[in-house]
Amino acid sequence: MNKVDLIDAVYRTHGGISREEAGRLVDTILSYVKSVLGTERRMHVAGFGSFQVVERGARVGRNPHTGEPLDLPDRRALIFRPAPSLLDRLNDVPRLGPRSRATHRRPVRIWMSEE
Repeated sequence: MNKVDLIDAVYRTHGGISREEAGRLVDTILSYVKSVLGTERRMHVAGFGSFQVVERGARVGRNPHTGEPLDLPDRRALIFRPAPSLLDRLNDVPRLGPRSRATHRRPVRIWMSEE
């Protein structure tokens, strides 16, 4: 799935907005996520997972073609950790009851850490 597919899915699911409005909605959400990760460094979406920016230290790597050592500088990386309920769904974990982790639907909340 790419961004165009996501916009189309929002358009088809919502039904009350145009494709252009669905595109603006997706752009707004993605811009907000980028903004939060740029300042807060962590974002959690309940029932989906969390995104976190981590610092990677400098290291010595290798050129894959020549094997020659390369100095790689410090950098930031983005980590995504899926929520347990998402992992259960992906792995077809049996549903044990109405309040089991795989079936209980909680409202989606977004919070940002103070880190």
